Amino acid sequence: MQKTPDYHQYFCVSIFTIRFCCCSYVIRNIEYGANTDTSGTLQQLKLDLYIPVKSDTNQVFPLVVMIHGGSYLTGDKDWLSPSCEVLQNSGFVVSSIDYRLGWREPGSYNDEMTTLAHAAYRGMQDANAAL
Repeated sequence: MQKTPDYHQYFCVSIFTIRFCCCSYVIRNIEYGANTDTSGTLQQLKLDLYIPVKSDTNQVFPLVVMIHGGSYLTGDKDWLSPSCEVLQNSGFVVSSIDYRLGWREPGSYNDEMTTLAHAAYRGMQDANAAL
């Protein structure tokens, strides 16, 4: 029986405080973790954080996490920049994340649905790590 790898050892999350600011801004390429892709290469996982204007220090905002499409084969967090900016200007904190791409694992073309399920699982792991 194959042992399930402990994926938690690959993730680290930085926690920081958003301070009062009179203008909206974007913090780009925050590294939220790292994990191996389908080729076994360690991939840095990054997100962009869109912060709306705060009118006072006690104001709070809801968070929206944006995850791009692309069938686990293509795409990145920048695809969603226009939508993130609209949400940011509407009073939301927005996090747009990258996740590990690829679901056609070497030597596994005979079982496409299994490798697709593995790709979806990796995407969910990455989304959980971003939270």
